[in-house]
Amino acid sequence: MEGLASALATLQRCHAIAIGPGLGRSAEARQFISAVMKMASNENIPVVLDADALWFLALQDDGPRLMHEATSRVIITPNVVEYNRLVPADSDQSLEATRKLYGDNVVVLLKGPTDVVASKGGLIDVRMPALGSPRRCGGQGDVLAGLTTLYAAWVTMSNASWDQAYIAPYFASAVTRCAAAISFEAHGRAMLTTDILDAVGKVFESAFPSSDYTEKC
Repeated sequence: MEGLASALATLQRCHAIAIGPGLGRSAEARQFISAVMKMASNENIPVVLDADALWFLALQDDGPRLMHEATSRVIITPNVVEYNRLVPADSDQSLEATRKLYGDNVVVLLKGPTDVVASKGGLIDVRMPALGSPRRCGGQGDVLAGLTTLYAAWVTMSNASWDQAYIAPYFASAVTRCAAAISFEAHGRAMLTTDILDAVGKVFESAFPSSDYTEKC
């Protein structure tokens, strides 16, 4: 696959990797996912799987085995449709059972009216004062995947324990929902995903004021 070695060399320097949004469903994309997952396990880099990466994972008869073999932390972010593809029809459909099916290294962020995070430590419902937006924009899941990857990188950079691996998807969901609420208040049904991105900075500033860091410098 042309350019694969160069891409892996670049990704090897990352603190976390997101795979899936905009990737496509070609044979080359499947090969790329496999190669990145192997490299991430070797380098102990957390990986966020979303969108097309989840589609490929659902196609694998041995998808759960592949996740069990991953030695780095893996966070999957399915919506309800993607989740139903990932869970065998004849198995326990509960979120905790699915998390166990895919292994202790896997954290599941199930997107819905209430986002739910399942990790080895149990289940956490993301219920924020700002409950998001009644309008769901195309690309909003990509924002969530990106923020999850950002927080996963921060956990890695801080050398924090991954025993509480729910922290990255929990905060990503909270920030995305708050940003969506701000955007909907400003734009109503005309809200776009780019408006949510514009609001992310406001949510960050509210949660982590710049003055807190300026004063320490």
